[in-house]
Amino acid sequence: ADALPSHIVPAKVYSKARVPAKCELVRVGYGGRNGVNRLFYSSPLFLQQSDDIRTIISQDSTAVLGDSGGGLFFKGSLDEEMQLLAIHSTFEAPNVVFSVFVPQYMEWISVWKQVWKYQKESLHTAVDETL
Repeated sequence: ADALPSHIVPAKVYSKARVPAKCELVRVGYGGRNGVNRLFYSSPLFLQQSDDIRTIISQDSTAVLGDSGGGLFFKGSLDEEMQLLAIHSTFEAPNVVFSVFVPQYMEWISVWKQVWKYQKESLHTAVDETL
């Protein structure tokens, strides 16, 4: 198994089906600002969760191209740790950002992890047989 280096600790994934209307969000991106890609944090305003609960819609005037793929994190209260809520995806209108709600895709992620593991094992077997 490929273990992560000990200094890397994955974020806990938010596990509830709905996001509370009042919540603190932190968005992390690595898009181009002033001609340079740089790590950037913002505190977008939660607007709504789509009816099919697959998308988080937030207001964020600081999002730029290249931020896609960065995390949108949720913090319920001061004593709670940040949890991965969504993945920044696209802009729909000025200051409006759509993010993919991770809990809705955990089963899909799980299936693809197994597929990747199988492909990797098959590749290692094929390489070993040719040596």
